[in-house]
Amino acid sequence: MLILFLVVAIAAVVLSGCVQKNVYPSEKETIETERLVDVNGDGVPDQAIYVFASKDVGPVTIKRELLVQRDVGNTVIVRLNILSKATDKITDVTVREVIPSSLTTTLERVNFTPKYSELLRREPPITVSWKFTFSGREEVGKTVEYSTVAFQEIDKTWVERYAQSPYIEVQVIDPNAVPFFVTVTQFGSNFYGLLKTNMNFYIASGIYGALLFVIVLLYLELLSLVAAYVVSLVKKTPLTTEVYNFLGHGRKDNNVWIAAGVGLMVVGSAIALLTTEAPGSADLETLLRLGSNIPKTIGAFVIAIGVISIYYAAIDVVKGMLLGERYFMTPLDIARARLRDISGMIDSLENSIMTSSESGIDTETEEVVADVERRRLERLIKDVNDENAEQYMPQIAKAISDIQTAVDSLAGKKEVLTDWPVWRNSIDEMLLENDRVGPEMLVKIPQRWRRWALARYMAEHLGEAITIDNGALVKIKTVIVEKKEVIQLLNGLMQAGKMEGVAAMRKDGLLIAAMLPKEVDQNMIAAVSAKVIANAEMASMELERGKTRFVMLKSTSGDTIIYGGRTIVLVALVKSGETIGFVVSEMAKITEKLDSLI
Repeated sequence: MLILFLVVAIAAVVLSGCVQKNVYPSEKETIETERLVDVNGDGVPDQAIYVFASKDVGPVTIKRELLVQRDVGNTVIVRLNILSKATDKITDVTVREVIPSSLTTTLERVNFTPKYSELLRREPPITVSWKFTFSGREEVGKTVEYSTVAFQEIDKTWVERYAQSPYIEVQVIDPNAVPFFVTVTQFGSNFYGLLKTNMNFYIASGIYGALLFVIVLLYLELLSLVAAYVVSLVKKTPLTTEVYNFLGHGRKDNNVWIAAGVGLMVVGSAIALLTTEAPGSADLETLLRLGSNIPKTIGAFVIAIGVISIYYAAIDVVKGMLLGERYFMTPLDIARARLRDISGMIDSLENSIMTSSESGIDTETEEVVADVERRRLERLIKDVNDENAEQYMPQIAKAISDIQTAVDSLAGKKEVLTDWPVWRNSIDEMLLENDRVGPEMLVKIPQRWRRWALARYMAEHLGEAITIDNGALVKIKTVIVEKKEVIQLLNGLMQAGKMEGVAAMRKDGLLIAAMLPKEVDQNMIAAVSAKVIANAEMASMELERGKTRFVMLKSTSGDTIIYGGRTIVLVALVKSGETIGFVVSEMAKITEKLDSLI
C-alpha cells in the first residue's frame, strides 16, 4: 500500500496539468431525424432510420443512429460514428453501451463490429464497452455497430421509450503540459541557444546532446534513491543497505575514464573544427544541418561520448564520497566482509552460551544454532569466489539473521533469569490476597512473559493447592473426603474399559487415589500429569483454541489419556485395541463426579 501511495503521489506531481477527463452520462435519446425507406421498391416502407442528436465530449463527437429492417422479424442495427478532432494531444475514448432487455436477452444473438473491448455484463441488460486512442494532427473517425433480430415491433414509440445514449468518457493527455518535461525542455532550449551563441555549432550540439542524456541519468538516479527508501520502509532494512543494492558498485579506475573523456572531447572538437561544412547548410534547421555534414556530426557525437564518460566518472567519485569505501567493494569483497562479521557473531554467541550455562540457563537450542552456523561458515569460506559471490549472498544474510535471533533469545532468557525471583515474590503476594491471579494482574512483568511466569510458578509449587484455570492461577479449595469413595469411582472406570491402571489427583499434582501397576511411581505420575494438563491449557489459551479437555500420549504398548476437570486430573492407562472415544467419554463422567465430590 505504501509503494502504491508513493507511485500515485509522484505521478500526481509529475503529470499534474496534463490530463483532462470529460464524462457524458447516459440519458434518454432525442430523435433528430426519422426516415422511412422502401428498399425493395414495392411501395411499402421496409426500413426505418432514426438519427439521434450528436454528443460533443471535449474534442470527440459521437453520432448515433438506429436502423430497423422489417423482414422475418426485425433486424435492428445500432451504429455509433466517433469523430476525433485534429489535435496535438492524445485522446482516449471509452464508450459504454447498454443493450435494452426488450431488444435481446442473449449475448450470442448480437453481432458486434468491431468486437467490444470489454464485456461488462452478460446478464440482461447486456453491457459492453469499446475503447479507442486517437493521436495526430488530422481528424480521425471510427464506426462501431451491433445488430440483432427482434421478434417484436420496433417503431418510434419503442425508440422513444427504450433508446438510451451510451456512457461516454473522454480523457485528453497533453504531453506538452507535463510540468517536469516543460521545465526540462525550456531549460534545454535556453542552454542550447547559449552554447550556439558562444561556440561552434557542432561542438555545442555534442555538448547539448550529452546534457540531455545526463539529465535522464540523473532522473533515474533520483528514482533509485526513492525506490531504495520505499523498499527500506517495507522490508524494515537499513536504508544504506538498500541504497547500495539500487545504486550498484563503483569503479576504482575513474582517472582513466576522465582522461578518456577529455581525449574524446579534444578529438571530437578537432573533427568538428577542421572538417569543411557543406555550402548553404548553415541556414538549415538543426537536424537538417547535422544530417548535411556527416563528418562534423561524427565529431559532435565523439564530443558527446567524452562528456558522458566524464559524467560517469564524476558521479562515481561523488557516490564514493557520500557512501564511503563500501560503494567500491566488489560482490566478493562484500561477501568476505560479511563472513568476517558472521565469525565474530558466532564467537560472541558461543561466549554468551558459556556464561548462560554457568547461570543455569537452558542453551540447547542456541548451541545447535552456533554449531550449524560454524559449519556453514567453514563451507562458505571455501566455496565463495568471484563468480558465485552474489549467489551466496541470500545464504549469508540468512546466517546473520539466525545468529542474531539466537543472541536475542539468550538475552531474553538472561532477563527472565535475573527478574524471576522478583516476579515470583510478586505472585506470592497476590495469592495471599486473591484466590485468582490472571495475566492482566501481573503489571510488574513484561506482557510477553506473563503467561510463562504463571506456568513456571505452578511448576515450582506442585502440590500446594493451586492450579491453572482459563489462563490464570487459581487456588484449589479442599475438603475432607473418604478415599474409598474415590476408589469406588476408579473401580467403575477400570471395569468399564480395558484399563491397565487409573489414578486421580488434584490439579496441583497432589495424589488422591491410584490403581496403577506396582512398578509405577504414583506420586511422580500425579505431579507430571498435573503439569502436562497445566502446560496444555496454557498453550491452548495462547493459541486461542479454548479450554483443554484431555491430552493423549500414543505409545507402542498402549495409550495414556490425561483428562482435566475443574479441580481433578484423571489418568488412564489404556490397553491396545480399546476404543479411545469410549474411554474419554467414561473419563469425562468420572471426572465430573470427582469434581462434585471434592
